[in-house]
Amino acid sequence: MNKSRIWLFVVASLVLIVFIAGCAEVNENIKQEKLKTEINNKIEAANYCDVTSDCKIESFGCPFGCWNLVNKNANINEINTMVEEYNKEGEICIYDCLPQPKENEIKCVNNKCVAEEKIAECLADSDCGIGGCSGQVCTTKDKAKSTVTTCEFLKIYGCYKQTTCSCINSKCEWKETPEFLDCKAKASG
Repeated sequence: MNKSRIWLFVVASLVLIVFIAGCAEVNENIKQEKLKTEINNKIEAANYCDVTSDCKIESFGCPFGCWNLVNKNANINEINTMVEEYNKEGEICIYDCLPQPKENEIKCVNNKCVAEEKIAECLADSDCGIGGCSGQVCTTKDKAKSTVTTCEFLKIYGCYKQTTCSCINSKCEWKETPEFLDCKAKASG
């Protein structure tokens, strides 16, 4: 009977240890989520302006966006310190980013810094496809299927075999390799 009590005590102790460890893990996750929310709120609060020149681009890294628009006088050091604390225990994430806006694409609208809307045509080369009767059109995979062109063959169309239809700056374009550019120059001349 004594062995049964000892065995029961050992099992109960192990269950209690696992329960406490699980609670600590849940508590740490809650703490991280709270810090993440606080950082996002600080980033949002830093986005204010009276005129366009008040706005600038900052990057706080994943998971806080590839780039953020904030006031040039906002306390960015405080946000960076919080991000460093988050990253010590936070999730590791990687994602593709749209290109950040150019300075002339940032505006102050209703006291918020905003970027002119740009819709990415592609995020990766695999989003692009070749269309047209002679394979001369580089566009999105979806558009490539329905792209209709006249069926003629110009010398320049042969140059497209020396390059690839790629996602360049969020747009499907022919990659301008030296061979491709040389071929185009010869075909046009």
